[in-house]
Amino acid sequence: MVVFGERENSYALAFHPVVEGRLLHFSAEGGAIVDSTESFWNLNGRATAGPLAGSQLPFITSFVTEWYGWVAYHPQTSIYGR
Repeated sequence: MVVFGERENSYALAFHPVVEGRLLHFSAEGGAIVDSTESFWNLNGRATAGPLAGSQLPFITSFVTEWYGWVAYHPQTSIYGR
């Protein structure tokens, strides 16, 4: 799983990091999301430039929530570290 997000806007989505059967590895470089093929990705999991331009990562059901909302539905949850 890979998570793309913006801290400033509390925005994040999770994706399965596989395109055409290839497991991709991501890094953040100068504010851009870049994979191991040197393709650039947007926060919606779509490659915008590079060899994989136009590809879409498979979405994993995910969302950003407040702690009180999460723990109300998942009281067994623990937080480790920060």
